[in-house]
Amino acid sequence: DKVVDKSAFIIHKHAEDPRRTYASIVYHNGDDCDLTHEPRSTQIQFRCAPHLEHSQLVKSREDPSCHYIAQVDTPLLCQHPDFRIPTAPSLEIVCYPLNETEFVHAASMMKAAVDIQRETDPILDIVTKTAHSKYAQMMKKEKTDLETTEIQTQKSKTEL
Repeated sequence: DKVVDKSAFIIHKHAEDPRRTYASIVYHNGDDCDLTHEPRSTQIQFRCAPHLEHSQLVKSREDPSCHYIAQVDTPLLCQHPDFRIPTAPSLEIVCYPLNETEFVHAASMMKAAVDIQRETDPILDIVTKTAHSKYAQMMKKEKTDLETTEIQTQKSKTEL
């Protein structure tokens, strides 16, 4: 009954997602692999699983040949500081009684503003369209006047 030395474990912290942090231990010098003739090895990854009552093997794979990875989810790690998932601080919410007349007055003012906007939006659309139309007419006239001036200038030059 040999106890595993704690220093053999390596903690792999995941900075972006603390739930993906795990502790691993690697067992080397297994039986020789038939394919590579090298000793087999197994890495066991332990992850915090607060929702479980008991530890359980959830995944295992061979990557590459004769090197195995096993994932064990366990609630036993969850209290360790390296596996704690940060939580937002809880803040006290203080409620005060609402003065109903202030609320009703504010709501009435907001409704009045919406009603005014609803009435003025069509007028604003008409004014905007008229202004765009007048501007387009003015630009067209200016372009025509400029072209007429250029034609007259060219005629004057050819007559000289």
